[in-house]
Amino acid sequence: MHFQSDNVELCQYISENLEQLIIGLNASADDFEIIINECTDNTSETYLYDFVPKFNDLCDGKNNRLVLSCFEGSYIIGLNEYARNYDNNQVEHYCTLLQKLCEKGEHISSSIAYEQFCQKWFSEFCVEVHTTPKNDKGIDLEGIFENIDKLSQITSHNEIHMLAQIKLYKNLVDTPAIRKFIGDVLFLTFEDGDTSVFSPTVLFFVGHQGFTEAAKRFGNKHNVILLNSRDLVRILSCKGNLKNFECIQFLDEIELQIC
Repeated sequence: MHFQSDNVELCQYISENLEQLIIGLNASADDFEIIINECTDNTSETYLYDFVPKFNDLCDGKNNRLVLSCFEGSYIIGLNEYARNYDNNQVEHYCTLLQKLCEKGEHISSSIAYEQFCQKWFSEFCVEVHTTPKNDKGIDLEGIFENIDKLSQITSHNEIHMLAQIKLYKNLVDTPAIRKFIGDVLFLTFEDGDTSVFSPTVLFFVGHQGFTEAAKRFGNKHNVILLNSRDLVRILSCKGNLKNFECIQFLDEIELQIC
């Protein structure tokens, strides 16, 4: 979504840009329709005291570009920090590079390069990330997250681990791959003495092209965070200039090989 105008009043923006609004919120049309139906009566009058909190929840959704605020009695919608940092040309450039890497074929060299990219990506959020040996038992990356303020108050001295599976697939990842990943994690948890069954652990599955709807439902049900290549680039764009990140610099270094 390319929302470049000045802040506008909420009701005006909704009436004029409904389709773009849904895209900007990274929400489904069904999600938005449910809110509209819940917050209107038979005469289609919108009750703001019901609508605004629910709409604001959508504004807090993953990778959305909009923020809602109240100014002099009117609700104003505008770009959030993510959108202000977002450079669409850069995002598209690096998404294209990753797609070309995938199109080179699911060969060992391409897969290794993608795994290295993902390792450097996770390093932006973790104090350490390392690849697992070839007999990785289904796990590609292991790491430890940096202290997360709210969680650190609860978990005390416990480290928050991450385990990730990386797939440079040309097609969408389906449910069996995620089910196998969860099984491998359970096996590793009980088999590996370094991984305690009581350690807080976050599971990630990175699939270049994305995931089938069934896989998304399965992943959400079992608390596996699903990310595609575009997600990876967009999340970094939220943090700042893409050129400043090591994983993006890595893509710059191998661009000639990719193309």
